[in-house]
Amino acid sequence: MFQLLPNDTDSDIIEGILKGGRERQKYENKLYEKYLYFIKDGVRKHQIEEHESASVYSDTILTAIDHIISHRFEARASLKTYLFQIFSNQCVSLIRKKATNRAAPTYDTVLLSDLMNMMTDNTQSIIQRLIEQEEESSLLQRLNKIGEKCKELLLLWANGHADKEILEMLAYSSVDVVKVSRMRCIDKLRKIY
Repeated sequence: MFQLLPNDTDSDIIEGILKGGRERQKYENKLYEKYLYFIKDGVRKHQIEEHESASVYSDTILTAIDHIISHRFEARASLKTYLFQIFSNQCVSLIRKKATNRAAPTYDTVLLSDLMNMMTDNTQSIIQRLIEQEEESSLLQRLNKIGEKCKELLLLWANGHADKEILEMLAYSSVDVVKVSRMRCIDKLRKIY
């Protein structure tokens, strides 16, 4: 975990992110760590699940970083206020989306598992292999679109490697950098899907 020093002001973080390279990664991680408590606030204030709040927080940080880099963040408010506004808006959007999904009409559908149960064992195994091949092929195509470093990181993570192992295998500077990098890579993959 990064130690936030008293001199890690909004302007220090913004300047660090704008520098690019390793400096950018360092300050992105500091930004991520500095307001991590928003996750618990999201659970308490918006009554959403912790994993949902963590996801919204990650999206908030990515949005803020994008706004800083593209100079859309004009510093008319503090960075904390800016992040909190984005975070709150995204929490409200999530709540609305969940409410809309609950209110959506339901249709009678046939589950794939029900159809599979009606088939012979040989047919079931052939269809299952085809589905798995298609899913794997689709995933690999998408992984190729997010860049080699992201692909390698996500494949290691998917194969059960711990962040500490990934840190050593891919020469990252800290476990926090691995986590933030993985978060970015998953976000890229999510956008492609």
